[in-house]
Amino acid sequence: MSSKTVKCDLLVIGSGAAGMAAALKAASEGHSVIVAEKSQWLGGTTAISGGWAWVPGNKQGVAQGDTRQEIETYIRALAKDCYKAEMVDTFLDEVPEAIDWLERDTDVEFVYPEMAPDYQMDAPGAKPSGRAISGKVVDARTLGENRLRLRPYLDTYTVFGYMPEVGPDIAQFLHANQSWKSFAYVSKKLLKTWAETVLCRRSFDRTNGNSLMVRMVSSAAKLGIRMWTETPVTKILQSENGVVTGAVLGGVHAGTVEARLGVVIAAGGYSSDPALRAEYWGHDPHGDNHFTPTVGHDGDNVRLAAPLGGHVDTDVHEPAAWAPVTVFTGLRGQQRIFPHLRAFGLPGLIAVNRKGERFANESSSYHDFGMAMIQDNVGQNETFGYIIADSKAMNKYGIGYAKPWPIPQGYFKKTGFLHKAGTVEELALEIGVDVAGLKKTLAEFNAGAAKGEDPKFNRGSNWFHHFKGDMEHQPNPNLEPLDKGPYYAARSRWATSAPTRVWPSTGTARSSTTTTSRSPDSSPPVPRPSASSAAATRATAPTSGPPSSSDTPSAGTPRSSRRCGANPSRRPFWKRSDMPFFLVRYTYTGDTAGRDEHRPEHKSHLQAAADRGLILGSGPFAAGEEPGAAMIYEAAGKQDVVDVVDADPFRTHGFVASYDITEWIPMIGPWAVAAVGGRS
Repeated sequence: MSSKTVKCDLLVIGSGAAGMAAALKAASEGHSVIVAEKSQWLGGTTAISGGWAWVPGNKQGVAQGDTRQEIETYIRALAKDCYKAEMVDTFLDEVPEAIDWLERDTDVEFVYPEMAPDYQMDAPGAKPSGRAISGKVVDARTLGENRLRLRPYLDTYTVFGYMPEVGPDIAQFLHANQSWKSFAYVSKKLLKTWAETVLCRRSFDRTNGNSLMVRMVSSAAKLGIRMWTETPVTKILQSENGVVTGAVLGGVHAGTVEARLGVVIAAGGYSSDPALRAEYWGHDPHGDNHFTPTVGHDGDNVRLAAPLGGHVDTDVHEPAAWAPVTVFTGLRGQQRIFPHLRAFGLPGLIAVNRKGERFANESSSYHDFGMAMIQDNVGQNETFGYIIADSKAMNKYGIGYAKPWPIPQGYFKKTGFLHKAGTVEELALEIGVDVAGLKKTLAEFNAGAAKGEDPKFNRGSNWFHHFKGDMEHQPNPNLEPLDKGPYYAARSRWATSAPTRVWPSTGTARSSTTTTSRSPDSSPPVPRPSASSAAATRATAPTSGPPSSSDTPSAGTPRSSRRCGANPSRRPFWKRSDMPFFLVRYTYTGDTAGRDEHRPEHKSHLQAAADRGLILGSGPFAAGEEPGAAMIYEAAGKQDVVDVVDADPFRTHGFVASYDITEWIPMIGPWAVAAVGGRS
């Protein structure tokens, strides 16, 4: 692995929407930018999120009559004693401007839905629309060779590979087994998705957060931003007087980056770090009562910012956005997580606790539902509940990942996602909840639901509730008695759906979704990124301007087909990731003695690449009279292969006369491994 020094104006750590927005703005002003991404994919949590952002004061909302006073009133009602006027002012001043800039000067386009209600519709200042926006569907072929470098969808959240858009698209899927028109619509979407996946490794139409990242990565490529994957940042560098000067990188691009304007840390939160959870979350004192469906939140923000004076701010209403999830084991033994962000608000589904009692309004936001579940489990060793459905609801809607009729239920039951029993009593015994409590709960709920009412929690009483329900269901989009067996259940656990944030202690590190910072010299301010679903930290000195925050629904986690330390070539091709294969052919010089001297370094370099799953096989190759070698790589893009080849000691010491790289047809690649390297 080479140790090199690279110079740029700005280094951005993390490739989600927050980091990429900062990179785009800086590059658009003529600054050279490097984006360092720890994982093998670009896009961060944003790429697998719903892709919605809460942007009050946007052009559409203002045109509909939304006012600054109403927005501030709404935020104040939610934040309560944690309301920070200066922070809110900065947020409301800067975020709409950032969104306008992205649409005006980059490839990014947003949709302004007619119906996108605030989460707390009963709070003063709430609006049924005009504040939430989402990414517009895009053809991923605009990314060119970067298409397969983008993080794929969370597969548990797709419908057989297709990711429905939040809104009307989901409504069509919701009624696919009830309407011929919806069935035809869904069939067309699925057939297109499957054909493109078979022929081109991934479908072209990208939706939700993935569409936003397609447009951002496309814009970054046009601006010449260097996007380095599999490149973790291990340390932020400072001068003697405390000015951030760059960072030390590991992985594929190991070395030092000297960043003239400083470093933006947009590396996610800490919800995947048990020690940090135990330290900062009172309801997870041992760090083992939590699951993280999002990605990249392993505490790098905290660890990198702490030496610069950063600290975790505990003066917040809630330290993260909570969400219910079901954790289950796939048929190959891997842990899988499905986030329940919407389904439990549908008619005929309720959530109960150990006692068989309802503990929350199932049509509230996933965050409010998560808070209620935490509160209901205070004093317990484990935080959980159950989502219950009868056969009517199961056949019509399913329960989250468990699909409705006519999809067979065998897989969902075999993996432990779904429980089924003939009667209420049998279901209660199977899942371990109080039988009498569950029977009483259903009797009370059914009596109100039959009339379209929920006396206990007022479920189905406002626009947001209806948004999460079935708008075609009457008399209430969220209510239906559970009175027809068999009965079903899915266990709901506790998770975060959005990152936690790091705030400044001394002014040298600042973290939020939008930040204004001034570079340590006389250069113009580093431009502000947009509101997004990831936390961005601006690490430089001095800084100016308070941070602000946004409410962006985001969820999910990818299921990588690459296991840590495992070589993908040892698995059948249908179990592999969807990255392309590359044939690399070296031609050596005639200096055999020189090659032998550096052969140990060469082998060590290749082994490191093989351990990361990049090199799948190798063998001899001859170009005319000159000896050489041929290798099969599996990488997100050609540049990743070039970087590994150029860092090979044989190459750096001048023993490689030339080399060429050819992308292989996807279906040929796996068998070529055996032909070239003898491994399969």
